Amino acid sequence: MTKYRKVVVLGYRGVGKTSLTLQFNNEKFPQDYKPSEDQCWTKTFFIDGAEYEFCVVDTIIYSVDSLRSFQIASGLYGKLKVKRGKRRMPVVLVGNKKDIPPDCHKISPEEGREVADMWNAPFMEVSAKDLEESRKVFCKIIKEIDGLNRPLPVPETPKPEKKM
Repeated sequence: MTKYRKVVVLGYRGVGKTSLTLQFNNEKFPQDYKPSEDQCWTKTFFIDGAEYEFCVVDTIIYSVDSLRSFQIASGLYGKLKVKRGKRRMPVVLVGNKKDIPPDCHKISPEEGREVADMWNAPFMEVSAKDLEESRKVFCKIIKEIDGLNRPLPVPETPKPEKKM
């Protein structure tokens, strides 16, 4: 039975949202993509033996060479959190363009991981040019979504000690 999931990729302009999405969907890095509004791609994909149909809407990703995009990603998360209230929310923080020269990086993997830890979310640093890394991003978000459908583990209560 196919599971249907809608995934929204959020981030500042120019961070690689569309490149990451197209790489995953078409299994090819887009060389001549022209940005446009409100595009939706659908793809059927298998994760751990289960069939999923994604609707990926290109509309939390940042570019490792842009402090502004990192700040925008944090702001987007804050807005989502306010809108969702106390309900758990599936989020994966993604730093894109890790393939650019290291001296161009403005955000370290440690900084990205620190923010993701504050959000209680997974963190990934990827290059949209790498098909396998693009797949891993979408697999990770699906696992986060599916994790919300499972009940939280109930902590065990300590058993009272027996007096002898």
